[in-house]
Amino acid sequence: MTRRARAASALAAGAATGWRLGRRRPGRDRRERPDRQEPLSAVHYEALAREASDEVLVTGADGVIRFASPTFERRWGLVAAALVGCSAYAWVHPDDLTGLRAEVERVAAGPGGGFGDSDHRYVVLRTGEVRWTRVRLSHALDVPGVEGIVWNCLDTTAARRTEDALRHAADHDAVTGLANRRKLLRALDGALAADGPGEVSVGLVLVNLDGLKAVNDTLGHSGGDQVVAVVAARLAALVAAGDTVARLEGDEFALLRPGPGDDLPALAQAVLAAVAEPVDVDGRRVAVTAS
Repeated sequence: MTRRARAASALAAGAATGWRLGRRRPGRDRRERPDRQEPLSAVHYEALAREASDEVLVTGADGVIRFASPTFERRWGLVAAALVGCSAYAWVHPDDLTGLRAEVERVAAGPGGGFGDSDHRYVVLRTGEVRWTRVRLSHALDVPGVEGIVWNCLDTTAARRTEDALRHAADHDAVTGLANRRKLLRALDGALAADGPGEVSVGLVLVNLDGLKAVNDTLGHSGGDQVVAVVAARLAALVAAGDTVARLEGDEFALLRPGPGDDLPALAQAVLAAVAEPVDVDGRRVAVTAS
């Protein structure tokens, strides 16, 4: 573990109890050490915060910043000294503001509720970029030299983006970006559950691309993928909000429409016409049909 990582860990663990420094006296039992240590001074606390790998804030119960570590300058482009006196809520995403305020108020209420750990979105003021940050709050209002709420902030944007990409890949076709079979079945279950007892009002149009195999044989699978992607975009343009378009496998698609389905015949005709339009593949016009 690096020196900065150890410092960050110490900040997260020590803020609620106060740090104590001291030397073990010869012949003393280890259990006596906490009683012989002196409280960490404000100077030592600030030095630890400056060495931490995470961003560290100390605020009052009202969220006004009293100290900001230099890491805010390196990662956020914010001058740490200039943050003192500002509200820690100033760059919180509007959708997360109420929840974070409530958590700070709970932590500030007393040592019994003196910890918080949650993810929130922040807006980088100079770029408008939205970034995710894990905020660990510690009640240290009664700790000499600190006397505030300690915010230990870790940027989790990269991890969030990876998680979002994995979730998207699990529910979407890689070539077209459409829903896959798994997501279609989930949408179908949801549509059926929305119906009342004894009522089923869900429309489903199944589409098979005829002639795709010939395209793959002639132009290769990259050419076939281009055709599939174009057809997928055309199908997506035909549906309304609440509908689901999915690619089930190679040349099979499905369009799910919740509701009575009175307009399904018209939708099917629109699908036939959209698929029949030629597709340009590297300068060659290719035609497939739907059935």
